[in-house]
Amino acid sequence: MKTEKIVTIICVIIMFAIGIGTLATDNKNEMFSSEENRMLKGIPQLSLDNIVSGDFSSDFEKYMIDRIPLRKQIINIQNNISQSMSIVTLDDAMNLIDTESTQQMENLEEELTVIVTPTPHKPTNFNENTAIPEIISTLEIQAESTATPDANKFNNRHKRIGFTQSTADTITNMVYYNTSDVVDYANTLRNLSSMLPSDGNLVHINVLESKKARPMISAIGEGNDVTIIDETVEVLEYYTPDNAFIISSTLIFEEPLESNEQMYFFTDPHWSVEGAYYVYSETMHTLGITPYKWDNYNITYEYPFRGAYYKKAQTNYYVENPDTLTILSLPQADSFTHYLGEDNIETLPIIKNDAVDDDRYRVYFNGPQFVGPLSTIETTSDTKRNALVILDSYGLSFSTMLIPHYDTICLMDLRYMYKSTDKYYISDIVSKYEVDDIYVVVGDLNTYGTFYHTLINQYLYNQ
Repeated sequence: MKTEKIVTIICVIIMFAIGIGTLATDNKNEMFSSEENRMLKGIPQLSLDNIVSGDFSSDFEKYMIDRIPLRKQIINIQNNISQSMSIVTLDDAMNLIDTESTQQMENLEEELTVIVTPTPHKPTNFNENTAIPEIISTLEIQAESTATPDANKFNNRHKRIGFTQSTADTITNMVYYNTSDVVDYANTLRNLSSMLPSDGNLVHINVLESKKARPMISAIGEGNDVTIIDETVEVLEYYTPDNAFIISSTLIFEEPLESNEQMYFFTDPHWSVEGAYYVYSETMHTLGITPYKWDNYNITYEYPFRGAYYKKAQTNYYVENPDTLTILSLPQADSFTHYLGEDNIETLPIIKNDAVDDDRYRVYFNGPQFVGPLSTIETTSDTKRNALVILDSYGLSFSTMLIPHYDTICLMDLRYMYKSTDKYYISDIVSKYEVDDIYVVVGDLNTYGTFYHTLINQYLYNQ
């Protein structure tokens, strides 16, 4: 007992010293972190209103977490963990000892049975007439018809996105999600769909982060007989109403990958713009809308493009195997309005040609930090319909493809709500802008059981 008390006292002293050291030496203003591609929290202003409302204590806690010593090293460790656990924030990494996280670790099944070295995508010599093939219908998983879904239906079933190599008759699992997290997320989608008018649509797009997709890409590239499985679609469709549509990019990409088309960047974690177009086209067909033809875009190409992977590890491997970045623009809109509360409103170009050289995916909107927490695109499309896109960086190029189909497109990246002097709530945006359709385009690292799911629930309603 004495030893435990001594250890506790030592830990308290260390944490107190870290806190005092941070306050004494740290730059207390808001500052940009290139490692995390976001603004780090500044020390909040002390006022009676902030103390009474609890905002000061909450914001101060965020400030201390953002400025903790050895933060970069902790994030690097967390990034390694996230590849197997879908943990994406510093808070998640620091909360591994929490019961829920511990249970998630205990529930993980075996690791990948096959370790595949990814084959880099060689850049293609594009020209202005490059055409994207027509989308062929992908695998459809029909939800059971039931007025009251059985809450226990998927108990003890571990959802996975994986692929089957039928020659060996084995399943190599790529990603695991806790079933309860997927069900919770489905309930959130139900709440979103309930905000829409009778003819409104909710579209959730399953986006597999590229590092997790690489075994699938390599297996297909090596000519293996591969069948793509996305079991989360079954769960989400079962628990969501008829006006909710679940689109799996993993299923959509199967056939293009077999044709050796580049659905993901090699030097960057995002899907390629061509990959985003495949998903957009399939989504429009699902909604009964004619998609905009690839050849009708104003298309330019940037080569060489080296994205975030290269930015973090500037190796010769990435130098010698760059990507080609496709830049799409449309005549119906060339600018957007960015809102950060009160009078902090700015009009910015949708395509930013002078985006930083080491992260040129930011050519779309100059990156998510200039989209969140709220932006709007006013178009000349005259369709009499409006849309809301809840997104992270995966939704940037995808959102531009919606321009021909809506008069107003609202974009919300909730991760950047802390930058705004006002809070923006999803229900308020749906009402104010008379939103007909909601799209959720968020990478899987930011979806099930993560902080982004929490953010969606936090900003669903202005309570």
